Amino acid sequence: MSEAAVQDQSITYTLDCTKCTEQSLFSTDDLKEYLLGNIKYNGKKGQLGKKVLLSNTGHAVDVFFAKKTSKRYLKYLIKKFLRAKGLSDWVRPIAGDKQSYKFSFFSKQAGEE
Repeated sequence: MSEAAVQDQSITYTLDCTKCTEQSLFSTDDLKEYLLGNIKYNGKKGQLGKKVLLSNTGHAVDVFFAKKTSKRYLKYLIKKFLRAKGLSDWVRPIAGDKQSYKFSFFSKQAGEE
C-alpha cells in the first residue's frame, strides 16, 4: 500500500475542553489518560502503539488514528469518561465540525432549580 493511501485512511479528531478546564471540572491529562486506557484498536485495549496517538495542546486533546475510525466511537468513550467523573448530568460533547468535539454545559430550562 502506498504512503498516500495510508495518509488518506488516517484521521485526527480534536476534543476542545476549554469550558471544562476553565471550570476545573477535569484536566486534559485526565481525559488523555482515560482514552489511552480505553481505546480499542483491532479489538485490544491499551495496545495502541503508533496506530493511535494522543497529545495535549492547551485546552484540547488531539487524537490521531492511523486508520479511519468512527467519530461516534470517540463520542461513546467521552460519554463514558464523563459518567466515570460524575459529570454526565452537566456536561455533554457537541460536534464542532467534522473532526472535532467541544464540551458544553446543559442549558437550564425555565422553571428548573
